Amino acid sequence: MELVWRGPFASLPRPMDAGMVRSLATAAGTSSAVAGLAVLPFLFGWTELPGANRAGLTVIFGFTVLGTGLQFFLRSASPRVMESLHPNTIVGLFFGSIVAVAAAVVFVGPALGSIAVFTAGVPLLAFLALRNKWAVAVTVFSLVAYACALAILDDPPVPVQQFINVVASSGAAGVLLGGLASRLDRARLALADLNHNLEDRVAEQVNELERTGRLRRFLSPQVADVVMSTGTEELLKPHRCEVAVIFVDLRGFTSFTNAVDAGHVMTVLGDYYRAVGSVLDAHGATIGGFDGDGVMAYIGDPVAVDKPALQALLTAQEIARELDGLLDGWSVDDARLGYGIGLAFGVATLGVVGYEGRSDYTPVGAVVNLAARLCADARSGEIVIDDAVRVTSGVADASARADVDLKGFGLVPTYAVSH
Repeated sequence: MELVWRGPFASLPRPMDAGMVRSLATAAGTSSAVAGLAVLPFLFGWTELPGANRAGLTVIFGFTVLGTGLQFFLRSASPRVMESLHPNTIVGLFFGSIVAVAAAVVFVGPALGSIAVFTAGVPLLAFLALRNKWAVAVTVFSLVAYACALAILDDPPVPVQQFINVVASSGAAGVLLGGLASRLDRARLALADLNHNLEDRVAEQVNELERTGRLRRFLSPQVADVVMSTGTEELLKPHRCEVAVIFVDLRGFTSFTNAVDAGHVMTVLGDYYRAVGSVLDAHGATIGGFDGDGVMAYIGDPVAVDKPALQALLTAQEIARELDGLLDGWSVDDARLGYGIGLAFGVATLGVVGYEGRSDYTPVGAVVNLAARLCADARSGEIVIDDAVRVTSGVADASARADVDLKGFGLVPTYAVSH
């Protein structure tokens, strides 16, 4: 998580997280420790440094101890503690370091290696910690301070060469680290944008899955996917449409349930619904409801289908073939099962019916009732259709049955088709 800087100089540091601050603190602490170790032999008199001021050496050593301790404190600090360090404090430490290095040059002389460590280290850390333009300002200030310190000294050894070396090392470090840091910033921004977009996409997909789940409670999977792809549920609002309605139910099921144990009943129902459901799904039919051993489905809505009556007839014939292969395995000596299928074609009113927590998208109207009546009138193993299905499907082998007096419809011409 990116740290949130506060204070009047909050725009100076680069965007960074706690891990980056710890890495930066480790680098700075290591640099300070190396400089401190370089001072020790001269401070304790193990090696002489001509022209060196012992008080200056003591100041340098104290500064390195202080810097090392501060950096390694940051290395183990919590993100909250890191955020409490205002950027103006960080900037103050940078410029304080520059002044201290210049003072050390004056008191000790430019020949001490630890001073070179500090002088080259300031630009390095500046380009790692600060935005490029501020890191450039810190680097320039550091070089000016170093040049002033050299000018104050009386006859320092090869001052121009030393200054050129420091400028060259600082410039090279600044160019390399500045370019690297800019690329890292761009990569960080790109990653943050990617994460943001990914979060949005995940949320959108979760919403889509939830919406798909709601739709699949009352739509076949194919139809639910079509509704999701359109991005609207307008198709599910109440309307009138021509549909072909299919009713399927088992014959002799009541006697069968009395003759076999409950486990076998549920096994048979499971096989029955799997067989019928797989055919309905394959043909894009919408299941309108289950009623014990009965299934109602329809074709032509909410997805428009060319010749829905013909599609429904082909669906019914395939269902019949599937059930023919299962009946022998279901039946017992005292109870044999059969099936009947009824088809009707016409205009129905379609929409969502039910109550909160349980609803179905289903057709209602005369065509639904007619299909149910035809299914009830069908003999075992028979597919019965009305005249509208016969005419619109173009079926050639429909056999006329006797006109049937159906409740609510009077005498209705009916036809049987083979499978």
